Amino acid sequence: DARTSLALGIMMVVGSALMRTTILAVHTWFYRYRLFDLPVGAAWVWPLAILGDDFAFYWYHRVHHRVRLFWAIHGNHHSSEYYNFATALRQPVLAWLSAPLFFAPLALLGVHPMVMMTAQAISLFYQFFLHTERVGKLGPLEWIFNTPSHHRVHHGKNLQYLDRNYGGILIVWDRLFGT
Repeated sequence: DARTSLALGIMMVVGSALMRTTILAVHTWFYRYRLFDLPVGAAWVWPLAILGDDFAFYWYHRVHHRVRLFWAIHGNHHSSEYYNFATALRQPVLAWLSAPLFFAPLALLGVHPMVMMTAQAISLFYQFFLHTERVGKLGPLEWIFNTPSHHRVHHGKNLQYLDRNYGGILIVWDRLFGT
């Protein structure tokens, strides 16, 4: 299982390069038509970009679970019989085909492409650490942030847990949209 996860992780390096390049190209194209100029150097832009990226990720992730065509891209992430950091490496190799659809609106709102790429890197780094059974519940943080406990539910196989907890960094989107 770990070897499969590592192999998929290695494949993801190639897929990630394609995805990041595609997202960057699409984002840069849409950014030319932005509605607002958000100053890259302003401290308030960065948390806003991370929040926007997390909102876009929620919808990206939710659609990838609910629409069969997109599940075909995402399903390998849920294919492990184990739940550990190696599982986090099972990233969708073909995600670059669909990801730009969900993140391009941020470019139209004025999020600079490099700010967006940084926000996505922060999100990916955070989400890696959600894939563990070693961390229990985190008290009041569970109301705001996606935690390993929430993400274990997301990876659950029981019917009542299917299609739950799509958030990346924040769990508030799931609370707002009933998932």
